[in-house]
Amino acid sequence: MTLLDEASHSHFTVPYEAIMLTPSSEPTTSNDATAASSAQNTPSPPPEIARREDFRVGNRVSFTDQDLQQRVGLIVRINQRTATLDCDGQTWRVAFGLLRHLADI
Repeated sequence: MTLLDEASHSHFTVPYEAIMLTPSSEPTTSNDATAASSAQNTPSPPPEIARREDFRVGNRVSFTDQDLQQRVGLIVRINQRTATLDCDGQTWRVAFGLLRHLADI
């Protein structure tokens, strides 16, 4: 099913199972409960997708590989559409949208 976001005039394709046509039917008894219920039904904005400008050589990042394993690596090269990472002696080329920054604690 394709949906149109009227604010940004963007089209989104979503699986039919993911569409919730009616909000949950929980009874509310006061205005505070109504405000809390409407706040729960308000969707949060999607997370920002990382871009090439967000990363530098030497950054420690993580990503999920094709086997759904969490990998951590160091950026050794910035390419046009991917970053080349060193993960435990293995070299990976990963799209910027799949990378997440790691904070050193």
